[in-house]
Amino acid sequence: MDKFDLDKDYSASYMPLQKVVPPPKGEKWGSIKSLEKYLATLVSPEEARAIMGPLAGAYDLRLADAHLPAEELTKAYELLRIDPKAPPLDQGFWLAVAVVEALNAIGRIMVAQHDKQQPVP
Repeated sequence: MDKFDLDKDYSASYMPLQKVVPPPKGEKWGSIKSLEKYLATLVSPEEARAIMGPLAGAYDLRLADAHLPAEELTKAYELLRIDPKAPPLDQGFWLAVAVVEALNAIGRIMVAQHDKQQPVP
């Protein structure tokens, strides 16, 4: 079995998006930013940013374990719309809710786009 190559396998997840919406020269986008920019071709950039906010916030919270500065941790909570003073169990619940809602919104946009592209019988 081939050894898992994180860089290669991770980049394969967002490279197709960057073929549709390439980053400006000199910028590097990861999967979350690439998906946001792609969604912005289907909905307004503001709506795409709002939809992707919880996913970006969840990612930032994952980085918090690696000593994320307090300011960035606060931003992550804001993106997730979570009260950082809430009990940890409540924070976890609302984190899951925010991520699921973001994924549902992305799915609805993709289905609507797919439906637009289907020929009418």
